[in-house]
This record gives sequence, structure tokens and C-alpha cells, in this order.
Amino acid sequence: MAPTDHSVLLTIATISGMVFSCAAILIRVCMRTGPRPRLSWEGVALAATILVSLTQSSVVLFAIAHGFGKSAGEATYDDILTRGKAIYFGDILFIIAIWMTKCFTAFVFFRQPFRKSHSKSVLAAIITFTAFMFTSVLLLALSCDLPPPGTPIEKSCTALESVRWVVVASLDVASELLLFSLSIYLVSGLRLRLAAKLAVTAVFGARLVLVAPAVLHAHLLRSALVSGDPSLQEVGAAVCVQVEMCIAIASTAAVAYDPFVTALGAQHGGRVAGGVARQEDAIDLQRAEAGALRVLRAREFRVAAEPREHQ
Repeated sequence: MAPTDHSVLLTIATISGMVFSCAAILIRVCMRTGPRPRLSWEGVALAATILVSLTQSSVVLFAIAHGFGKSAGEATYDDILTRGKAIYFGDILFIIAIWMTKCFTAFVFFRQPFRKSHSKSVLAAIITFTAFMFTSVLLLALSCDLPPPGTPIEKSCTALESVRWVVVASLDVASELLLFSLSIYLVSGLRLRLAAKLAVTAVFGARLVLVAPAVLHAHLLRSALVSGDPSLQEVGAAVCVQVEMCIAIASTAAVAYDPFVTALGAQHGGRVAGGVARQEDAIDLQRAEAGALRVLRAREFRVAAEPREHQ
């Protein structure tokens, strides 16, 4: 890696994240392929989340093509403006992608017949995530001296820019802690074995790893903004963004696969098909069992009535 060009590291991190996201959706498609493939909301939501993350990564690659990660002396003024706008929109897409992963994870609980108080808790958490997302987007969208969106940050704005990301990181960490606390609250009320409860909680606990890159991103960005060459020094912070988004996609995919849905499916007697607990299948199975039981009872009644008729 050249002293005046750190874009290679960011390119590797971005492309690796894109490959991982594509692999996650391909695995999902393969697991859903069967004699009677169904289009579920989980698949659509996961695909939409991954699409937003891929768009964000593509925007980062576009910024790299215009000199992001290289010394400012090696870029033209037009390149500086172009990559500034790309980074601007890429940051907003990043916030939206992370928000979608949180909402997807919380929405999975609506597939289970919890008590009304539990459903209200899930809805309150989703509303909180949405409020945090809009707050973060507004903080990043507004400029201190209101220049055109995406233009390079002036020296007087560096302090405000670092404070923005500190607030965004704080909201991100708070929402992750809220999501993990919600999982503990809901899982504790399920009639599951301890091992199954731990497996479900571990899936949500894996999201706590996101705290590390979120905090590190805010710290590295603050250091880069006060340096003499922000474009060169912001690479470390940009890599943290890609790492955080990759971990978020991984944890979101884990919610759609085992062991999460296996444990929840066992709670309600649902069958696990293609890694997703089918509540509709469980209902169909219960109806079939009830119908078979009625037929069996009718036969027993006829058999018991036949001796009386002969008498």
C-alpha cells in the first residue's frame, strides 16, 4: 500500500462485503427452492436489505474511482466534488441499511403468537429504531454552513462533523442494546429448553459485535478530519463502515436460518422448511390432524353402534 494511496484496503473490504451479501441471498434462494417454493416476506425483506447494502458498496467503489483513499494532491477539483457527493449519499445509505437489518430482526417476532404485551414491545422497538434512523439521516444530511450537499467539509465544520458521527454511533449502540434486551425479554417467556433459549439469544447477541466497528468508525473519522489529508486518512473509518454492514447482514441472515427459526418453530410446533419456520404449515398440519381425529371418532361411533343394530 503506497503512502499516498490507501484505496486498495478499502476496495478489498468493499468487494468482500459485496461478495458476502451476494452469497447470503444465494444461500437463501437455494434453501427456498423445493417442490412448492413460496415467496415469503422474510425473503423479500432480506433481498431488499441486501440490495441497499450492495448499492451503498457500489457508491463507495464509485468514490474510490474518483480518488477516495488517495492523497488530495493526486485528485482534480471535479474528482473531489464527485467523491464528496458519493460519500455523502453512501453514508445515508449505510444508515438505512443498518436500520433495515434491525427492523427485519425485530419483525421476525411478529411471526410468533406472543402475548399482546410482547407484540407491543416489538412495535415500540421498531418505532424507536425508525426514530433513531431519521435522526441520524437528518444529522448527516444537514451541513453547518449549508453548502451544496456532498461538497468537501470546510475547516470550521470538522468539529461538527465528528460530533455528528459520535451521536450517530451512540444511537446505533443504543438500538443494538435495545434489540438484544428485547430478545432476552421475549425469549424468557417461551416454553423452550435452556439450550434452545441460549441458541436464540446467541443469534441476537451476535449483533453486539457491531458496537466495536461503530465506535471505532467515529474515533477514526474524528482523527481523519483533523489531519492534513482527510481523503487519505478516512480509509480506516470507511473500512469500519463496510465491516459493520457485513456483520449486520450476517446477523440478519442468521435470523432467517437456523438455529433461530428452528428453536422458535419448535416452540409452536411449526415445521422448518428451507431454514424458515412456516407458521402456515403448522396451521395446516393442525387442521389435518383435527380432521383425521374427527374421522377416527366417527368410525369408532359406527363400530360401537353396529352391535346395537344387530340386537
